[in-house]
Order: sequence, then C-alpha cells, then structure tokens
Amino acid sequence: MEHYLDIETERFEKIKEHEVTWILVPRRVAGREIGIGDVLKLYHPGDPTEAIRVEVTDVQTADAAAAQTGTDAGVSKGSRADAGALAESRAVAEVSAGSRTDAAAAVGAGQEFIRVSFVLLEWMCRLETELDELLREEEQWMQGLL
Repeated sequence: MEHYLDIETERFEKIKEHEVTWILVPRRVAGREIGIGDVLKLYHPGDPTEAIRVEVTDVQTADAAAAQTGTDAGVSKGSRADAGALAESRAVAEVSAGSRTDAAAAVGAGQEFIRVSFVLLEWMCRLETELDELLREEEQWMQGLL
C-alpha cells in the first residue's frame, strides 16, 4: 500500500542525502494504517515536483521509540510519559507547514504517531521540458482549446 505525506524541508533533505532512516508519522494516513512493507511517498513542501519514495521496514509506537532511544528523543529511558509527549511534539514539527495545524489538531484529538524506519527506494523530480510544453499545446489544439 502506498501512503502520501508532506514533510518538513529539512527532514526531506536529510532523507534525500541518506542522513535519516526514520521519521515520526501519524499511525493512520487517509484512514489507512501504516505497516511494514508499505511505501511512503514523501513530498517536498516547497516544491510539488519533488518527492521521495521509501519502504517501511519497521513500525514502533512513538512513545516506545522515544523511550527506547533516549538519546534520540533527548529523554531518559525511564521517562515514558515525557518521551511520548516529546515524540508527539516532534511529529508535529516534522510535518510541513501546510499540514502543521492538522498535525497539531491530530495530537490534540489523541491521534497516535508512530516511528517508521525505512529504506530509500527513489528520489523523484519531474522536470518540465520543452517537449512537455509542446505536447501540452498539441493536446489543447486537438481539443479545440487553442
């Protein structure tokens, strides 16, 4: 199953450069739960022609992941409640500015976030070429729009 998400520019660049192999995301995207083997298509918020496809290799609850990796979350392993709150605030920070209010509302509504580990499948960038423009004009001409 493929899920579509917008993510923060900084996180997008780190994934693209192979510096990051996990991200906090909502447990459900468009009503479907994310699981191992699913594909996430992560969009660059500032450039809709650029995206990254990753395959989910592991799924953990956000609070368990934060508590397990105390250094990652900046909290001790014994502080699960704090780790969960920090994980949720990180999840809000990782989504794009356009989705930030939705993510904040989701946290307020008790939506669960999960930590997803992944492998990078591909980086995609759709470049507009002169041929694309000519094909678009030809299609418009065929439909009588020009």
